[in-house]
Amino acid sequence: MAELCTSFRRFFNNDLKQEIKKLLTIAWPVVATYFLNFVILSESIIMCGRLGKLELDGAALANSIINGFGLSFGSGLVAACDTLFSQCYGSAYKKRVGLYLQQSILIIGLAPFLIWPFYFNIEPILIALGQDAEVSRMSANYVLYFSPGIFFYYMYLIQARYLQNQDKVIVPMIVALIANAFNILSQYLGIYVWNFGFLCSPVCQCLTYALMAGTMLAYILISRVYRATWNGWSLQCLFNWWQFLRLALPGMGMVCLEIICYEIGTFIAGIIGTSELGAQSILFQTETLAYTCVLGFGVAVNIRVGQNLGANNGPGARLAWIAGICCLLCVASVLCAVFVVGKDFIPGLYTTDPDVLTITAQIFPLLGFFIFLDGLQSVCAGALRGCGRQLTGVIFVFLSYYGLGMTIGLPLALATDLHVIGLWVGLLIGVSLICPAYIAVLARQDWRGQARQAQRRVRAASEKQLRYDTDCEEERQQGEDDQLANETTGLLTDRNHRPYEQNQESSPEKQQQHRRYPSNPAYTTADQLVPIRTPSEIPSSLSNAATRRIIYIRLATGIAVIGIFSIGLIIRLTINSNNDQPPSPGGNSSWSNVTYF
Repeated sequence: MAELCTSFRRFFNNDLKQEIKKLLTIAWPVVATYFLNFVILSESIIMCGRLGKLELDGAALANSIINGFGLSFGSGLVAACDTLFSQCYGSAYKKRVGLYLQQSILIIGLAPFLIWPFYFNIEPILIALGQDAEVSRMSANYVLYFSPGIFFYYMYLIQARYLQNQDKVIVPMIVALIANAFNILSQYLGIYVWNFGFLCSPVCQCLTYALMAGTMLAYILISRVYRATWNGWSLQCLFNWWQFLRLALPGMGMVCLEIICYEIGTFIAGIIGTSELGAQSILFQTETLAYTCVLGFGVAVNIRVGQNLGANNGPGARLAWIAGICCLLCVASVLCAVFVVGKDFIPGLYTTDPDVLTITAQIFPLLGFFIFLDGLQSVCAGALRGCGRQLTGVIFVFLSYYGLGMTIGLPLALATDLHVIGLWVGLLIGVSLICPAYIAVLARQDWRGQARQAQRRVRAASEKQLRYDTDCEEERQQGEDDQLANETTGLLTDRNHRPYEQNQESSPEKQQQHRRYPSNPAYTTADQLVPIRTPSEIPSSLSNAATRRIIYIRLATGIAVIGIFSIGLIIRLTINSNNDQPPSPGGNSSWSNVTYF
């Protein structure tokens, strides 16, 4: 027993205690931030739901589309920021954070232009998938009016990551709190006081995200928190986009694959029956709310791991991961116990339907264990993002959820009497596979090697910047040297190239006079016009061949993205123009059975 106590004290040493305190300091504001971001969607659904059943169906379906095929994309793309911001901030190259901020704005800022064509033409897609025509039309109009909000939300996410990875986690929480107050007040006034109707809700939701992005930007500028990491706008942000995308795209896959898995579950539950759909909706909403509690620890671990790796402290990064596991075990155990004990009470907060209550009471204990394991995988996924191993994460997510979880869950749900229970059994099996896989990878990886790799990642980028600046300076110096040589040549050129000196060799005085003449801005010889520039007119870095080439490539990328956007807009204006009139009340949809928080 004494040896066990000694081992326990040795494990919980002072370093681990200090790391746990740091994680808790970062985690609780992040938990609040994610919770407040999530309830913005629920507030909009509740406001529309009071207008009527059709409005509730339209808002519920629209917000599912916005979340699954919009907001989640941005949440995944900023995984690159999670890696690059934290590692650079922990290193000696803090100014690189500002450069990666510029890159993220440019790259992630293009993503909405690829999403908007889908939003513009969502109505025929919904009808083809079997949704009610009236609900599809209302949802399509809702999504259309909200569509600019996607861009503002992405900008908010980038700025939030920029601050969070500098340990400034309170500001995003306060901004999210202000945004929720604005969303509730504006929707209430617009819908119920000024009677603007159903489409006021997406407009207010869009303005809410615009307020979040604008408030974050105002804080960054006014507080001058950027001074340690910002070195001004640079053309270097156009270079090396592949490094960013190599982290962002797998990160998007990690988030979207999991969310789509839940959406498939909701769709399958709707096929089985209305009671199963209601139960699945309650389970999904409850799981999402609980997940916001554990997600904050995943973000905190990501920040601490990345900062330690950037500081070339591999053991410190490993300690941060272990500290995150310790914190998560406590929080997830409490959540698991709450779901097991409250299996008869919590579902009653959503509905009084006896069939729905019976189904949810049977699944809630499974949901408790699912939350426990999902929290573990969230912390481990945060550690992988801190290491820049998003590709490993997306492979595990795909194999666990789709290769095993859904492969087992869908047959159990459709071919047996388990129905929704079978679906969650499959999800539980999937998360039970991904957790030990994550832990095994992180426990066996070379943390010192990860620290060296982080140093190479940051240093290589800085060396590229140095080479870029050096090349520009050399070209500028070469331009000055060439110009000096040209002026000297103009002053001392051979008399055979000086037409006004021909036949004047016998006049030394006039020859000397002409040698002083080319001090004017331009001097004409028999062969060429030789301009004489001041140093400010010497070609700048824009004349660098590599810079010009990369500018052309980025311009071509932007034109291609805008071309895709234009095609979607043209389709909307031509094919779907007859569907733009607001629908009249009426119609039925299975989405009316979905209960939202």
